Amino acid sequence: MNRKRRWYTAAWAVMFVLFQVLAFIVPRAIGGGNSFDGAFWTGYVFLTLAFVGQYGCAWAALRDEASPKQFYHIPLITVSYGGLILTMACGGLVMGVPGFPVWAGLVLCLCVFAFTAVSLVKAEVTANVVGRTDEEVQAKTLRMRELTAEAETLLAKADSEEKRAACKKVYEALRYSDPTSSPALSGMEAEIGEKLAAFSGLAAGEAGGEFRAAADALVALIHERNLSCRRQK
Repeated sequence: MNRKRRWYTAAWAVMFVLFQVLAFIVPRAIGGGNSFDGAFWTGYVFLTLAFVGQYGCAWAALRDEASPKQFYHIPLITVSYGGLILTMACGGLVMGVPGFPVWAGLVLCLCVFAFTAVSLVKAEVTANVVGRTDEEVQAKTLRMRELTAEAETLLAKADSEEKRAACKKVYEALRYSDPTSSPALSGMEAEIGEKLAAFSGLAAGEAGGEFRAAADALVALIHERNLSCRRQK
């Protein structure tokens, strides 16, 4: 159990015990007897289900240690908590009002339960869609980030002004490129990777015409890739 789950479990347990005290001890103290009728048990059952369901949602939302993934599932906690508050209001009314019709309490609690369940399903579906979209975007931008990192390494290793100028030109062309990729650009990006590798090999030697020509060709190919990327949008 991770730290967040432990803290949440402790807080939830305190609230659940408090609910039990209020549900069973307070009515006896006020009424002086056992006035637990059908309406009381209706409200009690739905409130208990709301507590358990809310804890289950929080447990699921806090299952990931990674902050972005937890962020996607925050609506699970907020929606389930809101459902618990609403159930407490309706269930408390059903439990506390003497002679409250059992059928009316059942209908009221079922409506709250159904509304909360539908809201939770929507929240979880939205979280999964957003999570998958984010993963796809990261996967699509990974290759361009790798190429940019390679160019930055070349720039840092440049041992002359001429090499530094050529490497900086390549690095900036990659740095300011659209990071989003697509299957249609994969061939061009593979060619950029090959030319960058060849350029890296030339950078290990003496700067000259071939080195400068390789830099210009690489920058031109990067610009061509960016134009193709813009045309696809």
